[in-house]
Amino acid sequence: MLRSPRRGGTPLAALIGFLRAWHKEERRSLRGQPLPWRRLATGALVLTSLWAVDGWIRMDALRADYAAKLQESKAILKASADGIERVTFDWAKWNSLYVWYGGTKPGFAATDLEATPLFDGGALFLFFETDGRPRLSFSRRGYNHPTDQALMACTQSNLGRLRFLKDSIQLICLGAAGQPYVGVATLITNSVATAPPRGSLAMLEPLIKPAFGPAYNEPLHWLVRRIPQLRSPQPAAQRRVGQSPDAPLLAPNLYGPQGTPLGLAAEMFQLPWLRQWLKDLLIGLAFGAGLLGVRAVMLMERRRQLLIRRRIEQRSERRFRQASRELDQLLMRMGMGSLGPEGEEGVMARLIEGESAQAPLLLAQAPLEQKLERLTSRLQGFLERARNLALLDPLTQLPNRRYFIEQMQRQLERCSGRQQRLAIMFVDVDKFKSINDTYGHAVGDAALVMVADQLRKNTRDQDFLGRYGGDEFAILIELGSEGEASDSTLRTTLLDFARRLASPFHGAVELEGIQVELTISVGVALIDPSDADGQVAMRRSDIAMYRAKQDSDSPIAFFDGKDSDGHLDSYNLYGDLRQAIRNNAFQVMFQPILDSNGQVQALEALARWTHPEKGPVAPNVFFDLAERYRQMNSLTDLLIQLSLKNFQEWANTYRDLRLSLNLPPSKLADPQLVEQLDRELHAHGLPAQRLTIEVTEQSVMQTTAVVKANLRQLRDRGVLISLDDFGTGYSSLSLLGQLQPDEVKIDRSFVMGMDADPYARQIVTLVVDMARRMGLRVVAEGVEDQRALEQLHDLGVRYFQGFHFSRPLPSDQLQQWWPGPAITNGFRAGAIGENGSDRFSAGVP
Repeated sequence: MLRSPRRGGTPLAALIGFLRAWHKEERRSLRGQPLPWRRLATGALVLTSLWAVDGWIRMDALRADYAAKLQESKAILKASADGIERVTFDWAKWNSLYVWYGGTKPGFAATDLEATPLFDGGALFLFFETDGRPRLSFSRRGYNHPTDQALMACTQSNLGRLRFLKDSIQLICLGAAGQPYVGVATLITNSVATAPPRGSLAMLEPLIKPAFGPAYNEPLHWLVRRIPQLRSPQPAAQRRVGQSPDAPLLAPNLYGPQGTPLGLAAEMFQLPWLRQWLKDLLIGLAFGAGLLGVRAVMLMERRRQLLIRRRIEQRSERRFRQASRELDQLLMRMGMGSLGPEGEEGVMARLIEGESAQAPLLLAQAPLEQKLERLTSRLQGFLERARNLALLDPLTQLPNRRYFIEQMQRQLERCSGRQQRLAIMFVDVDKFKSINDTYGHAVGDAALVMVADQLRKNTRDQDFLGRYGGDEFAILIELGSEGEASDSTLRTTLLDFARRLASPFHGAVELEGIQVELTISVGVALIDPSDADGQVAMRRSDIAMYRAKQDSDSPIAFFDGKDSDGHLDSYNLYGDLRQAIRNNAFQVMFQPILDSNGQVQALEALARWTHPEKGPVAPNVFFDLAERYRQMNSLTDLLIQLSLKNFQEWANTYRDLRLSLNLPPSKLADPQLVEQLDRELHAHGLPAQRLTIEVTEQSVMQTTAVVKANLRQLRDRGVLISLDDFGTGYSSLSLLGQLQPDEVKIDRSFVMGMDADPYARQIVTLVVDMARRMGLRVVAEGVEDQRALEQLHDLGVRYFQGFHFSRPLPSDQLQQWWPGPAITNGFRAGAIGENGSDRFSAGVP
């Protein structure tokens, strides 16, 4: 029998002792047996074949990876160049620039060239004479900056390829510091490309921008390193006709310094493959040595088996005890306390989950060592799954949403089998978002912890309390024998319980040293034994809670069965609304706002949603759903993106045109509103001065610190504030002093009632006179016919919006409408004639 190596001595002596012991053990195990030469030869042949196949696969993978990187980088480069080409054509084929280039419009550079935001990202314009001589360069650094000379020379060497007015060339040039620029050059002519060229215009911008991030920049870095012509250009004059570069061209119309077509250097796959081959060889040798080492260790480990078996029982017992203590602590934190028969059944079901029916019998017949190992492994697996499921909310230490739903479904099934009723209470913290936004997340978290503690104190041991999500809590109430009482008695009992829950929240409380008004709303739903659907039960309690929020007399509401159909249908439509928001299934229409000369001054963006089964859904319906179920911010974010995207093409064509956006109260109170608008405007290349924000009286009735800060920051950026539906609320006049808007919009109800109601006409007269004295612009909504237009004009209104001009139209139909009919009596005749017929019947009001 082998002996353990002695402790102490040098590592070399220990290794020699180990090898001697291994050699003796090998001689003993192989005594009288020949060496397996055939097996060794077969193994070597198989390994060699696998090695060859692996080398071929690696070579193919290298080629595929190169092709994928090349395709990705070329796609990014093409997208960047195509975007620059569109901008370059817009400027080079612009009458104003053509006249300025001829020297007859000297103010163009200051009003248009220097004012454009195109140069904010490092772009520059290069102007050349018709004979190719440099004339001018401009960027944010100023005119004719010295660092532009390298780019000027690179572009000049390629201008000979521009032969026709509609020709363009794409360029990649290196700046003075060696950074790559991508650009487009074309001839300067008029807007219809009929005038003779007066020179050439090239726009270049940095190809690699730190703001775009690594996902955009790394493929371009990779591509630029593989273009040899950028560092060692070959003049076009030295290239023979028909000569091809070392590799296929990047693009047929892409050139670099000295007029060189840009291609890729030949990629060498052999060196990476050879390096990998050598690594594989070393791995193979190491693997062989490892096999020998494994055999040595296996032989030596036979000596340790007896000692290991002696220690297994002690170690398993310690693990079992530790796991049991952790399980007890976990159950106590989940509020289960001591386990009754049902609790033990639930824990054991988790412990033996996935085992066969014979598992307990087989385990009973196994040795004690196997029993301990098996039970310990199952118990530790259960603890790990419990941690992964995150059954407890980390802030309040209450069961989380997933655990609550699981417990509720089990309770529903148990009560259904026993024909017992139960109740669900849905609790929501009132105005929690305002508390969080006004005082910060620390105060918001403290409020949630306080609510959780108070609810825990006022619930019974048999009730199940959980944090359902955000500022929402849910309580599962077992009624037991109480459930057999009459509906009126049971309703009284639950109402008393709900009042006990709400009683601690009736005034100001101190949170993190701040006095905060903290109240809750409670919705109660009674579940019959036949209702075993947990989702329906939660919907009913949620609907009741929303009713409680709307009721100013009581913070508690019961779900009434007589209204269940309509509310549940509304809830189903809400589910479709959430899906539509995720799928961007909304359309933005535009309704023009015109002045008294018939010129379009602004476009108001209006949202439309067509349900796949129910057809068009009225805006007030889906906006009410979004507000009720706290989806308004998500919907508003989507509509802002769609509006700016569709307005972008109009903004490029009509440089004085404004966009009007309606913001709901919840979005106006969003602390991230201004930052989000800045980000979206920058992404679509629009200045903030082109934007008008329309707010209603409801939005600013209770102006919080966040709302005031948002309005102030929007004004500082040049955004106009418009008070919509003016005159319909109770505080419209006082809001003029508080809000100080730039514009008021007379509500359509007054405009449409001027003929039949003298009071309505008087209201319009007063609003116009007051706005003129305060220096505000007045827009009249709901202009339906020529008579209303003339009456409003006589009263002093100069801006109009309504079906007389156009219904809300999608962008493509708005393009057809835009030229419009002729101007009649100083006003633009509308798309709706005198008889009220609608030329664009496809438009949705």
